[in-house]
Amino acid sequence: MIQIRGLRKNLNDKWVLDGLDLDIHEGMSLVIMGPSGTGKSVLLKHIVGLFDPDEGELLVEGMSVPKANGRQIREIRSQISYVFQNAALFDSLTAGQNIQLGLTPDECRKYDAHPVSYTHLRAHETRR
Repeated sequence: MIQIRGLRKNLNDKWVLDGLDLDIHEGMSLVIMGPSGTGKSVLLKHIVGLFDPDEGELLVEGMSVPKANGRQIREIRSQISYVFQNAALFDSLTAGQNIQLGLTPDECRKYDAHPVSYTHLRAHETRR
């Protein structure tokens, strides 16, 4: 279960999320739709631990996402499926970080700690 209480996020002096309360129960499918700039992607980034809230509480299976460690974040991400518009990458991460997002540390080491090198993107590894 995902529980969100009073979630607030301010980006560029605009409250993109302003006191959001939401419960998503196990087995439930949820579609988030709305105009550009209304916080859809920001909400998803909070749920998977890419953003920390300015205020509020966010729990996945009873675990606080903002307080989760690396292992816990990987566990949370392994339980949640999400697709961004046009299969976009996370703009807050580098190309290499986007590729590594679904890999465990052992898998990263297996691919010489730089899976990005296998995709000929090494020159863009630090670009956002």
